[in-house]
Amino acid sequence: MSRLAVVDRSRLRVVDVERRKTVDISALADSRLANRQPVWSPDGARLAWSAFDRRQTDSPATLALATPEGTWRLDHPAVFVPFYLAWRPDGQAVATLAEGPIGLELTVTDAKTGECEIIHRGAPLYFAWSPDGALAIHSGAGEAARLDVRGIGYDADAFRSVVPGAFTAPAFIDGGGVLAVVARAETPELVVLDRSASVERVVSSAEFGARFVVDASGAWVASTSVRGSSGAFVVHHLPSDTLAFVDDKSPALFAWSPDAQHLLFTRLVEVGDFPILEWCTWRDGEVRVHARARTTPTFGREVLPFHEQFARSHSWWSPTSDAFCYAALDDRGNDTIWVATLRGEKPERLVTGSLAVWSPR
Repeated sequence: MSRLAVVDRSRLRVVDVERRKTVDISALADSRLANRQPVWSPDGARLAWSAFDRRQTDSPATLALATPEGTWRLDHPAVFVPFYLAWRPDGQAVATLAEGPIGLELTVTDAKTGECEIIHRGAPLYFAWSPDGALAIHSGAGEAARLDVRGIGYDADAFRSVVPGAFTAPAFIDGGGVLAVVARAETPELVVLDRSASVERVVSSAEFGARFVVDASGAWVASTSVRGSSGAFVVHHLPSDTLAFVDDKSPALFAWSPDAQHLLFTRLVEVGDFPILEWCTWRDGEVRVHARARTTPTFGREVLPFHEQFARSHSWWSPTSDAFCYAALDDRGNDTIWVATLRGEKPERLVTGSLAVWSPR
């Protein structure tokens, strides 16, 4: 069953894309609560999101968990309102980022018991889960930047001694390697670090930093320069060590399809708080343009500036890799969720909403 989790004003709804059936899973709690930042569990059986009283600046917060059918819900208290959530790959815990009293806090909460642990504090703060539950954390900026990897078989002290370059969220590749930008002989490079924090391979130079996403298999790396710098958008195939050109400008967002056959990316047509984006896909050297639209305020403010982080845990792609969703304003200025297929049909207006995330199955 193909489903979308949709944020629609204060509500959180699950939409069956094929049957056009909708369940308001936020209806299981106080209707005055705001419901934000949904993320699907790896098996698609549950959703986690942030719920809080939008009328109060110091509102008590909740990490909410529920089945997409709306038949079960469990709320775990959160000290601060989470603004980003990511399930651990085994589905037994959820990592969250929130604004604490002395900076950003990375917390991991047991999905069953609600027991939580503050893992890291810092700003900025990005992270990624490995398939076996290790955490790679990139925090701080400039000379204060640090790369911390916690998990069985990883040399935490060696990783903390690495000097990071300019990038956002780290990523894991097949075999447990960590993809990051590091300074080597004072020259930043995008590299794969093994479990001892030694450079296993150099992917590319990163003089102006790098933004990157990795496909689910860990074989394909799409990368470009950091935000604000001009630079080509390219794809590296790690097993064959080959490089392919995608576009001559840095995209505003990019994400691999689940089957790693297509790369979704957006060209920035008009800048602003809610920019106009051109939604494109790339495969084997061919770029197709599917839509052009102004993004919703929620997507433009909460997701777009941090899309590399969201690529580690959220999907705009359908689980069958034949369609993607996006949030945009319609002709009347309404927040709307659209679905574009790779078959070439005109994108379809699905439901109202400011943000949508596709289920993994």
